[in-house]
Amino acid sequence: MQNYPDGVNMMANTLMYGWGVPFTPITLLFGPTVTFVSALTFGLSGTAFAWYWVVSRELVTSKFAAAVGGVFCGFAPAMIAHTNGHANFVVLVLLPLIALQVIKMARHAENAVGTRPVWQPRAALVLGLLVAVQLTLGEEPLLIFALGFAVFALAYVRTPRAIALTLRTAGPSILLAALITLTLTGFGLWWQFAGPQSYRFIGIGRVGNDILSLFQFSPESAGSMFSFGPDVSINPTEDNTYFGWPLLLLVAVAAYFLRRERIVRAAGIVIVVFTALSLGIVLSFDGVVRFGDGDFAMVPMPWLAFGWIPPLNGIIESRFAMVAIPAIAIILALGTQRAIDSRRTSATMRRPAAWFGALTLALLPIAPTMVPVTERPRRPRSSRTALCASMSRTARW
Repeated sequence: MQNYPDGVNMMANTLMYGWGVPFTPITLLFGPTVTFVSALTFGLSGTAFAWYWVVSRELVTSKFAAAVGGVFCGFAPAMIAHTNGHANFVVLVLLPLIALQVIKMARHAENAVGTRPVWQPRAALVLGLLVAVQLTLGEEPLLIFALGFAVFALAYVRTPRAIALTLRTAGPSILLAALITLTLTGFGLWWQFAGPQSYRFIGIGRVGNDILSLFQFSPESAGSMFSFGPDVSINPTEDNTYFGWPLLLLVAVAAYFLRRERIVRAAGIVIVVFTALSLGIVLSFDGVVRFGDGDFAMVPMPWLAFGWIPPLNGIIESRFAMVAIPAIAIILALGTQRAIDSRRTSATMRRPAAWFGALTLALLPIAPTMVPVTERPRRPRSSRTALCASMSRTARW
């Protein structure tokens, strides 16, 4: 009944068939609300646990430090905001697993003798399947995460020689994984981008973050009562920054003291780059793009150089800020680990106490509040349904 008689291209919409198809019996028995809430519940808790699992195995030894990073990734203000309607940006469980698989493949290739390509067919199969499933859960978060992970990897590896060596040894296996993914999803992707009723761009107005939103608290955070300035959010589902000034201050101080850690420097680069990209094509402050007294000054931003390239032109650039969430989690987890180690080895408790106090003051204001629930009114009976019921009663009479 949509766009009759041609219909619509469902592949060109945010259809989560990786969740909707398996949950079809639940939807038919209990309604779409149960399926939707199940996706939100699994997405928030599952994403938090997946990041905890990765951080605890690759970054820190303390489970508490890993939990700090995992909980922040799963329940950051952006994640809670997207529960208002964007389940595809909530069910992000597979993204940390994809990153972990790529890291393992690169590490295995790096440890191999020589510089020849190291084929890892089993690892490539796992990676290809993970990416294929993620494509059925959310393409846009996968694309944004892939861009963020690529920048992180380049910043971590650093030297051109090391980058070339990694690409030479691990690249063929990663390309094999990409081939497996395309084999499983190629037809659907073709239908999405080149099939009937497909499209290349939809203008959706201002979709960049306002600078003020970086320091404010989300309306769905515990510290919303202490927020300042006007509400500069695009809409209630796109509070993709709203980290709050205490957390940004803590991250900046922690990054300075941990600057010798290569992974912290890479995380800092990711935070800066993708926060800048999330500001859109022009700079906005306090809800407007006006600077000076009466002078209309358009300040171009980095995304202006990339936002016209398909399929990047379909990304809502505000969501680039979500790449900063795991990068911030890395710094928080490492800072917590250092504080725990200092507590065990040092006679003084000043530094650990200062860290945990600052961590509490930074995270409590962005703690999520209860998501509002609104009862949806019953759908009125259509005239056709009423006519059929009337005819049925007449026939029985």
